[in-house]
Amino acid sequence: MPSLELDAVVIGGGVIGLAIARALAVSGRHVTLLEAEQQLGSHSSSRNSEVIHAGIYYATGSLKARMCVAGRDKLYEYCEREGVSHRRLGKIIVAVFITLFIGLSVTTGLGLMMVGSLNLLSIAFAVLFIGRDRS
Repeated sequence: MPSLELDAVVIGGGVIGLAIARALAVSGRHVTLLEAEQQLGSHSSSRNSEVIHAGIYYATGSLKARMCVAGRDKLYEYCEREGVSHRRLGKIIVAVFITLFIGLSVTTGLGLMMVGSLNLLSIAFAVLFIGRDRS
């Protein structure tokens, strides 16, 4: 049986496996990627929400929040640099009870420090905004 010399074998062709294999290959290593499914990215990675998260729900200044915001910024930069199609649609969080509105007001204050641009909307405006055609 012929032998094969490799620097690395990456198991799993999902988002993480592909990113690792790419980083290794770009650095000049000989890499083989092993995937059990018929297509790449068709297992767990195919079940993501396809959203670039803003980090608004993490505690301000926490490692999760900082990493989420830094990762979001790097992902947008990468998409723009490499011509990857994406849209910045924003986020609407609707409070249906006053206690949720108070919590959102606090979250918005914290989120503003995190993501840079947040606005509180009236429920009427939110309903109109959600109902408009955003294609």
